[in-house]
Amino acid sequence: NPFYPDLVLYSPEKTGYSFVGWYRDKDFAENTRMEKIPTGSDFGNFTLYAKWLAFESPQISESKATKEGITIRWNEIAKADSYNVYRKKKTESNYTKLGNTTETTYQDPITAAGTYLYVVTAEYDGVESAYSPEVEIQYAYGAVKEVTLNHKEAEIFAYEELSLEATVSP
Repeated sequence: NPFYPDLVLYSPEKTGYSFVGWYRDKDFAENTRMEKIPTGSDFGNFTLYAKWLAFESPQISESKATKEGITIRWNEIAKADSYNVYRKKKTESNYTKLGNTTETTYQDPITAAGTYLYVVTAEYDGVESAYSPEVEIQYAYGAVKEVTLNHKEAEIFAYEELSLEATVSP
């Protein structure tokens, strides 16, 4: 690069990995790391090697549906700064980010019955891991909007039983 200003090397992105740097040595000797090709350098033709740090994805270990919503738990990733939780309905194609947490558990206060898919990612130094394997959860506790009692007139005496039929609308 004898004629041009410093050539700054860009930092590429790769899902599930953190980019460490560019090196002239395939074994990544620290003294061969380069952030730019300086003006006036005369290296000739050479190869740069990208060094990547693999970043593990969480694995969802437990999922539970209750009337309060859906709770999921996953394993801790040693290097992770935080975790992102994503959800989609089984019929949807894209995940929606629900939140970010430093814990290894998340409570989704969902109210609509249906089949949902969840994934979790880990974040490390601004890099997000690949999705965990997805977990499918059937949620049947949806909010009840209306209860209709279907009754027939009857004469009831003390200590007698009364049977009612109910129709529940989600």
